[in-house]
Amino acid sequence: MRPNSYSHIAIFLLLALSVACCNKEHMMVEIAPEINLFAPDDTDHSPEATLRRSFYEQTGAYLLFNDTLKRADRSRVLSIPYNVTITGSDYYEAQLYRLKYLATIGQRTEAANFIQNNVAKYVSKKAMPYSVLLVDTIIAYPYDRVLNTYNMEKPNNKKITVFGMQTLAIAHLSDIGTKNQEEQKKLARTILNNMVNEIMSHTPEKDLASFYAISAAYYDKSFSKEEGNLPNVKDMRELGFIKCYRFKPDYMSFYPAERDLKTFLKVLLDTPEAEWQSKNKEFPLVIQKFELLNQIIEKRGISLEYLNM
Repeated sequence: MRPNSYSHIAIFLLLALSVACCNKEHMMVEIAPEINLFAPDDTDHSPEATLRRSFYEQTGAYLLFNDTLKRADRSRVLSIPYNVTITGSDYYEAQLYRLKYLATIGQRTEAANFIQNNVAKYVSKKAMPYSVLLVDTIIAYPYDRVLNTYNMEKPNNKKITVFGMQTLAIAHLSDIGTKNQEEQKKLARTILNNMVNEIMSHTPEKDLASFYAISAAYYDKSFSKEEGNLPNVKDMRELGFIKCYRFKPDYMSFYPAERDLKTFLKVLLDTPEAEWQSKNKEFPLVIQKFELLNQIIEKRGISLEYLNM
């Protein structure tokens, strides 16, 4: 090696180190600290910011009153969702949502207190949505196949909840402070029922295995006298069903597993426990399925004690 080769290598290494340092410095400048747009600014001590912080501490969910999230010079619009893929059987379910907000801090405080004291108290922090968006009205516009767009002339303002990826929007709250106790209970129960249905729609199959196992031999199957395979029962409840496609002395046809689950869930949420216990006391498999369903929901983080309020 020539004598000056060492100096060339040294110069090359210094240049490479210099470039690396510059690149590192450039990267440090480019990466800005992450800002949580769901939380109020640390310097904001307004009544609304204080309310939102307290709600998060108590429930584990961020509290929102607007779907446009802003902090400092950053903002984004929260989808609840606004865009729906139109395919197959989902075609007529597609909706475009618009919101009417709660106008005053008084309305917002009453709405937040209502959700915290009548809804969140029955839901564990792990089961609460990432955020709750409390509004006056959710207006839904259906997708029109003929117009090939959303029909803005057919608004539906009766929706109480809409579930999104990062938020649960809840409406009918502008006059919550003037509703009587029974009206408040009815609204809270509707919200909680919707939350249970949403959670159960995302429950893993393995967590439902004990429920499905009871009637697994009959799911989505038909039996007839002609084929000689009729179960020797006089009531479908002996097999763990409360409804099916058809139950006749010469022909029986049973629901698939998912429909059976939805049938039990609807009765569980809409019927007093004493009633379904009494009606099915002679049918232990039905009682067992109701009790298992209750346990599954509790494990998912929602206490069904609210059904007794």
